[in-house]
Amino acid sequence: MKAITLFAILFLLQSNSSFAGESNAFFMGGSLSAAKERANRENKLLILEFTAKWCLPCQYMEKNVFRNQDVQKFSEQHAIIFKVDIDEDKNLKAEFNIEALPTIIIMKASGQVLSRKEESLNAENFMRWIEKSKNEDPESSLSKVQPEINPVQIELPNLDSQEMENVLAQKETKATGKISAQAESNYHLQTGVFASKSNAESMAALLNSNFQQSIKIVEESNGSNSIFRVCVGSFQSKEEAEVFKQLLEQYKVKGVIRNN
Repeated sequence: MKAITLFAILFLLQSNSSFAGESNAFFMGGSLSAAKERANRENKLLILEFTAKWCLPCQYMEKNVFRNQDVQKFSEQHAIIFKVDIDEDKNLKAEFNIEALPTIIIMKASGQVLSRKEESLNAENFMRWIEKSKNEDPESSLSKVQPEINPVQIELPNLDSQEMENVLAQKETKATGKISAQAESNYHLQTGVFASKSNAESMAALLNSNFQQSIKIVEESNGSNSIFRVCVGSFQSKEEAEVFKQLLEQYKVKGVIRNN
């Protein structure tokens, strides 16, 4: 227990910049209604970006699109960008039916949706999309949105799927990061259940880059259907698992304690 507590303290000191270093200067804070009022006052479009701290495609857009100087200059003239963390604002997540990340919605200040994409974009395509949405009829725009080649998105993690729980035998199909399977360990944390293996790998890669714990992806299949569980850590007691679970939650990563 002392070891895991010491690890938690060291991690907080060493890796705080991994999650907390993100700059929000380019995004408008406050409420959605305030963002709409500002968009109306400045005669601009309103862009909602739904994201999460654990979403790798969202991090790509943060670095390569929203911090791009050309995008910032372009958006200053044409749009107000309102960033929504789905782990912090579940009401807007539900209101806009967010099922994948990143989800980006272009709307008028009145709230009328002009266009919607559930994928990451590069800077050029992002600006082209905004320009196109300004000049199109809403119904036409929604029906003609073309996906970018090799679009990147991540489905929202399901922590406690029971879909095939009682009929499947687990088998490990991929190990990501530092794997140290210990026969004497009794518990691990399940941080996500995905229908897509690539999305499970994205979450595992994010965890591996920030947490010094074993990370495994376990596949469960039933005929043609499969799910992929992201499992973190090897803990000898439930108390140790709970300490690490609380640490993850400080960085908006949720987990469920499971028996090995």
